[in-house]
Amino acid sequence: IQTCNSHEIATLPFVERTQGRCTVELSLRPGESAFVVLSPGRKPDVPPPAREAGRMDLSREWTVVRFEGLNAPSAPLQMPSLTDWTASSDEKLAWFSGRALYERDVDLSAEWATDSACRELVLDLGSVHEIANVFVDGCPIGCLWENPYRIRIPDERIGRRFRLGVEV
Repeated sequence: IQTCNSHEIATLPFVERTQGRCTVELSLRPGESAFVVLSPGRKPDVPPPAREAGRMDLSREWTVVRFEGLNAPSAPLQMPSLTDWTASSDEKLAWFSGRALYERDVDLSAEWATDSACRELVLDLGSVHEIANVFVDGCPIGCLWENPYRIRIPDERIGRRFRLGVEV
């Protein structure tokens, strides 16, 4: 089995094999997806997992630069911290149903560039309802549609400042 976002590979134990068919047990967390890879004796090519070098809190200082949907709130909207729209005192935002593009600058130039352990950068969005498109400097890098909502940021961004966008 290969998980969709992290690309982790695990072997599924056979429960039963009859008449050329195999039965396996598959256990997934709520919202999780996986690929079952059927290839005798061959595993997919997957990069080794990165060692965690550190964390950067990106939960503050976002700007919603665009809303799409009926009765959309006005943009830009400064978000000092990421909060649930339904709890907003702004009725237009509290009842809004549609898409929004969040953006913020990320600076990985200082200690991140000199840390030799930081060879891979992974954005973890935590909880998302239901889908997120991720952009770096306006270019799409992936669509996240299942737990865990994580995506690898391109290597060339390590050691630089860039614009991160998340459309939900």
